[in-house]
Amino acid sequence: MFRCLSVLGLAGHCVLLESSAGWAGAVGSVYRIVKFRSRWPVQSFKAIKEPFQGDSAYGVARRAVCLARAPAHRRFASDGVLRKNRAAPEVGGPVPVLLCSTDTAAGQVSLVLKHGASAYRHWAAVRTANGPRGALLGVDQRGFVANGSTNTVSELDLVSGSEWGRIGVGWGPRGLGLAEGRFLLVANSGSDTVSVVDLTLRTELVAVPVGRDPRQITVSGDGADAYVVLWGAGCVSRLDLTPLRAGHPELVREVDRFSLGTGVHPCGMAVTPGGRRAVVACRSLGWVAVLDLIEERVLCRIEVPEGGGRSVAFIEDGEYALVTLEHARAVAVLDMLEMTLTRCIPVGPSPTGIAVDEEDGTLYCTLAPRSVAVVHLAGVDLSNEDGAPQYEYLTVGAGPSSVCLAPLPPSIPWPV
Repeated sequence: MFRCLSVLGLAGHCVLLESSAGWAGAVGSVYRIVKFRSRWPVQSFKAIKEPFQGDSAYGVARRAVCLARAPAHRRFASDGVLRKNRAAPEVGGPVPVLLCSTDTAAGQVSLVLKHGASAYRHWAAVRTANGPRGALLGVDQRGFVANGSTNTVSELDLVSGSEWGRIGVGWGPRGLGLAEGRFLLVANSGSDTVSVVDLTLRTELVAVPVGRDPRQITVSGDGADAYVVLWGAGCVSRLDLTPLRAGHPELVREVDRFSLGTGVHPCGMAVTPGGRRAVVACRSLGWVAVLDLIEERVLCRIEVPEGGGRSVAFIEDGEYALVTLEHARAVAVLDMLEMTLTRCIPVGPSPTGIAVDEEDGTLYCTLAPRSVAVVHLAGVDLSNEDGAPQYEYLTVGAGPSSVCLAPLPPSIPWPV
């Protein structure tokens, strides 16, 4: 029987809850949302009408806000947990994942198979050209690696664990992005351009001029825009990708910029699952920037330890942002509802690249001199400093700088 009411306000949302217990907050209470109002655009209210079980009205309200703001392609389960579409763990078991570490100093990428929360096996160490930086996996059982020192992109065969060939692009390629499932976007830091590569023809079609020293590319969830971090210009550039849908890559162009201020050197960013906001990490600064991509402005700055951040990823469906802090030997956790730093998770020396497996709540970040930290965050409350995660470390090649994940191609057998 629902009889106790609570009203909570969270970051522009108002949530009215009914509780099955005599007072809101009793352990094991079941909550039902009576009213939900928001000044932000939200998804269908149907996703948050089912009862929630939790130990606090605040925690249930937070979960409701995240569900309401989640993108439509996410799946809601009756236990209140959001899962990616790649598989349902309770039906088919854990889905094998391929992990890629770009080992810049070694001139190679390390491919590691994951089958379960703590089951890892090295698949291959693939030699690339000198200075591999960004990587992208899972395109027709292929992978791509930007070779910063040779102006090429290596094309990998993920089945055999070998390099197929190389595609010529601009000077100093770093970040990679995928558009329309067919076009590879390459940030060329030396030539101040973004290459549009046709993956069917395996050739560069056009080089789009952007600002000085582009580093990383993030493609929006709907594929309409690409956001390019410009290290040398102190801003984020937005490219209009809609011409690619009609097969006109020559019409792709820069349409907007988000200025972050003078003396700012952004190097990494990520866009929230809902596509409304982005977090930009800047080196040598005591803050990260939060962008409102709809209103096209810098929304706020969130203070982090001095030295600034390198890379960004999201966890718990965008409720928290994770930022690698190279000088602090840690990963910062940012609450995206309250816009505050909640905790710093120590990981090891010089963390740079970052990736998250949302399926089991595992964080991966590259460390000097030759390892990837595996941080198990499942069950860890990221809203405060209570509780400690569990750690593992994978050995990779020298000087790893980035890490990425992709579901395992079906043709790759899991080694027993």
